[in-house]
Amino acid sequence: MHVADALLEALEREGLKTVFGIPGSANLGLYEKIPDHDVNVILMRHEQGAAHAADAYGRVKRKIPGVAFATSGPGATNLVTGLATAYMDSAPMIAITGQVPMSVMGRDAFQETDVVGVTMPITKHSLLVRDPSQVTWAIRAAKIISVTNRPGPVLVDVPRDFWKVDIDFYWPSEEEVLKEWIPGYELSPPPAPVDLIGKAAKIIVNSENPVILVGGGVWWSGATQEVLKLAEILMAPIVTTLMGKTAIPAEHPLFLGNAGMHGRPEANYALYNADVVIAIGTRFSDRTVGNFTEFKKGKKIIHIDIDKSEIGKNIDPDVGIVGDAKEILTKLIRYITEILNFRRDEEVPIIKKAKEFGDYAWEILLKERGKGMMPWKVLKIVREELPKDAIVTTGVGGHQMWAALHYPVYVPGTYLTSGGLGTMGYGFPAAIGAKAAAPDKPVLDIDGDGSFLMTSQNLATVRQYNLNVGVLIFDNGSLQLIRQWQDLFFGKRRVGENLAYLPDFVKLANSFGIDGVRPESYDEMRKAIRRVAQGEALVIDYIVDPDIMVLPMIAPGKVIAPENIILTPEQAQGIVV
Repeated sequence: MHVADALLEALEREGLKTVFGIPGSANLGLYEKIPDHDVNVILMRHEQGAAHAADAYGRVKRKIPGVAFATSGPGATNLVTGLATAYMDSAPMIAITGQVPMSVMGRDAFQETDVVGVTMPITKHSLLVRDPSQVTWAIRAAKIISVTNRPGPVLVDVPRDFWKVDIDFYWPSEEEVLKEWIPGYELSPPPAPVDLIGKAAKIIVNSENPVILVGGGVWWSGATQEVLKLAEILMAPIVTTLMGKTAIPAEHPLFLGNAGMHGRPEANYALYNADVVIAIGTRFSDRTVGNFTEFKKGKKIIHIDIDKSEIGKNIDPDVGIVGDAKEILTKLIRYITEILNFRRDEEVPIIKKAKEFGDYAWEILLKERGKGMMPWKVLKIVREELPKDAIVTTGVGGHQMWAALHYPVYVPGTYLTSGGLGTMGYGFPAAIGAKAAAPDKPVLDIDGDGSFLMTSQNLATVRQYNLNVGVLIFDNGSLQLIRQWQDLFFGKRRVGENLAYLPDFVKLANSFGIDGVRPESYDEMRKAIRRVAQGEALVIDYIVDPDIMVLPMIAPGKVIAPENIILTPEQAQGIVV
């Protein structure tokens, strides 16, 4: 069969039947064969959107990565932001790009780019298919690499003169691929040494105020229940990173919320004042803990991660354990309960103090300020009207931080955001990808006017394919966090942040054949969200007073100590960043 048929057959066999992409001259030979195969290709309106949609599809499916198609040159390079986003957030996806013919490769041919070289630092693996007969091997390898160990994106580049080359189809076994195509790659790390688990257990049971810090790796490992069980044995609080928010049901009584620069005050209080931090599937981002040196003082760190390069990268742990979170936590729990015969009956002391501090902070933070509807009240309505298992995505900006603070996740895996790269424009195409992965669930993108506008052309995709998602735009006529930083830390010298309330998002939605509304009361907002919950495609333009700052906040470079938490704009006066 032709190489194009072989590649599509490989996608079918791997269960990779949903593709987001845009055709071009370098991959038309592949598109020509799509009608002959059980592969559904969704036309996005920009390759960045295709990458984000594939990323979100993989986040929802977890073990089935989304796939993005792009042509050579600008088509391939337009995937770069999406690949970097998936790489930073450990999302499995596969990008398949067309390349110029082998005969002109390296000669600055029309639309030629060394996409393998460009993407090598932002993918788990990037490869050029140099032999037509190897295309099935490449797809098998890409699938294996993308979903095993720490998940991530993989790019496969195929010269366009290969598509119609006849080959004998061969479907290699996983063992053959591991041995001959990706030698040295291990499907999982070796079991964690028992002595390390025992050392960690002894530190934990001797602690007075242990705190569990959950990162996105808990979701990828499927370790939510193990985390909850450990917390209940220790009666210890759970706090999360921004990426870990999707891993823990907010209804659990030991859950305090997400920590970090815009984290919940009670979560930051507990994490900072812990005597032992059990960090699981997280890289200790600067946005989570602030100043690394200051954060480490006075506490012991136990760091569990499947990626050994993360252990000690930012914070040197007292015990670093490399491996799958679910497996390690299972062994750790058994060691604590069976060998050490330990179980705490009452909550650790820090929980009461953290909640008291949180009550004090929220009394200040939730006061009415500015004009119009308050963001936290709007998000309360969103949570009340959406089913518990509805999927929410976000763009990046002030709205993202408000959602992190005020939108509780009840079902793990239903909250998708760009944490590591902080990619504006992620939320809307991610919602499309999530809807394609879970067509029976309501999907809402919580976005900002600046972030949404970067990928809003994909409204056409929503209408064309009836991928009905809702969009709630926090429209404050500005780049909210840029304006806020300029006001707080740069002498109120506002430059380049004014979006001038352009365009009219209701009219923009209508131009794509999608209804748009602009609620002016909480009751109207509730009715709009209810429409999204019922499966309508709807754009909700929520006008937000731009003077309502996103608080609480900790200035960059400052450790997440309670005294550094900014609760009012006046507290930020004089801070230098």
